[in-house]
Amino acid sequence: MPNRSCCRTLVLASLAGTALGATAAARAQTAYRGEVHSITPSSITYRGVTYPVISGGADDQALIYQNSTGPLYYLANAGVSPYQLMDDVSYTPGPGAGAGRLINTVKIGFVTTAASPTNLDVELTVWDTEFAGTPANQTQVGAPVILNYPAPSGGWPAAVSAWTSEVNIATLPGGGIPASADDQVLVRYRMLQAGTTTPHAQATPLFAMGAAAPGAPPTVGNSRASFYYDANNDGQFANTEQYILTGFTAASNLYLELQSDVPPLFTGACCAANGTCTTVSPSSCSTSGGIYRGNNVTCAAANCNATGACCQLDGTCSVANEASCKSTNGLYRGNAAACGSANCPTSYAYTGAPVSIDDAVGTNCGAQVLAQISVTDSFTVSAADASMLVTHTWQGDLQMWLKHVQTGTTVRIVNQPSNGGGGFGADDFGSSPLAGDLFRLVDSAADFYRSPPVGSNGVDRVHFQWKPESPLAAFNGENSAGQWQLLAQDCGAGDAGAIQYWVLSLQRPAAGVCYANCDASTTAPVANVADFTCFLQKFAANDAYANCDGSTTPPVVNVGDFTCFLQKFAAGCSAP
Repeated sequence: MPNRSCCRTLVLASLAGTALGATAAARAQTAYRGEVHSITPSSITYRGVTYPVISGGADDQALIYQNSTGPLYYLANAGVSPYQLMDDVSYTPGPGAGAGRLINTVKIGFVTTAASPTNLDVELTVWDTEFAGTPANQTQVGAPVILNYPAPSGGWPAAVSAWTSEVNIATLPGGGIPASADDQVLVRYRMLQAGTTTPHAQATPLFAMGAAAPGAPPTVGNSRASFYYDANNDGQFANTEQYILTGFTAASNLYLELQSDVPPLFTGACCAANGTCTTVSPSSCSTSGGIYRGNNVTCAAANCNATGACCQLDGTCSVANEASCKSTNGLYRGNAAACGSANCPTSYAYTGAPVSIDDAVGTNCGAQVLAQISVTDSFTVSAADASMLVTHTWQGDLQMWLKHVQTGTTVRIVNQPSNGGGGFGADDFGSSPLAGDLFRLVDSAADFYRSPPVGSNGVDRVHFQWKPESPLAAFNGENSAGQWQLLAQDCGAGDAGAIQYWVLSLQRPAAGVCYANCDASTTAPVANVADFTCFLQKFAANDAYANCDGSTTPPVVNVGDFTCFLQKFAAGCSAP
């Protein structure tokens, strides 16, 4: 096995000598002394996206298992396997080892117990805690990582067979899963039928018992020599389903090893606001406010000093490099773009008093609260975004939405950031009402405010630009006039906050876009008789486009819009 002395590792405790409770005792410890096979997943699934597996590198797991001086074991009972287990573990050599690092290597072992053509998914979920029993109220780190294993040609064999796998997960966004700063994590390990959450009946975790092979991963660092497994396949981990290791001179281990300090696989040029360039990981560049030019892009090729039109939050335009533009929360229109053609959005600022956000009560979310902006300008929206200063002492409690009252269109823009289930303990969205200090949600941003690429606890007073949880393009085509609301809701008891200030930015159609060209035809004349049919269809459907005059009094789509459309049609397509 390669020398790992440079690397801090995390190793899960494994099968025990003493079982607690009748349910746990019903499982049999089954010995395995046969050949151990290496296997590689075909891909990795993360947040619904499939990523490649990095080829190359030695699979030292088969060697470890094969040379174990004791037998290998797995849990089985009348052919029904425990499809998931859970353990609380610690990094070695001690506190602080995981801070700022990544989990980017996974090593697993499993046994197939009967013939089956069914592909296998091994799902790994990490929580930032050390807590036995259930992870329900803990902080999840990232999303589940799913290793996709196709059945071998001809299917999994009829005879009981052992398999091991070493997988580099650095192809995931950010280079892996952020490690726990306090070195304590909880890991759930599930074996599923591919593409489902259904247990894979022919697969079960593999353990090594007795003395470990020479050079095997260290056994120190386990929170205690125990683990939990789902004995009755009810999806829960109960005290009666705990095993505790006792009486072993060399503790047995499930070799699910998560290396915490291997550098991210991917780095590239990161352009700073002052035009300088460094080579860092995508996550480091994003959280520093830089512009990441791409994996393996060199600084020599990054062209950090190229300039173009920068639309500022107040609607003005200046010429700047891309990183400098983003540092003030501006929208960069591209290298060499001119301000004359930048089509900068019009911004509308909230001028009301701060709005307190009601705290959650127990497991019940607090009431939705809102801060409203009224827009009197009337034009067709071609892009929308929101910038905000929302103070709250636990970002992971909050959900937020942008709503256009007149159309009812509502878009969730923040969803308890970290992993969709809460988690970020950092404070505040934005740090002041200054443009560059606001938390701006815009479809053109590079990253979501999640982990990864953000660290597992979030960023205090986070600002710059981030993707909204759902696209704000849902507002495109609507008339701008009316009331726009920023809504907030607290779904985690114990912390308070308020909507302090926010800015709505709405972009008009680009020059040359013609309202009367309802069907967006491109053959001259673009405004023609077919546009009357198009308008009538949109009017009948009560489509926001049909509110030609931008009226705000219900019904907003009314006979006045026919007159408006006729006037715009008569004016031709020289103006939007």
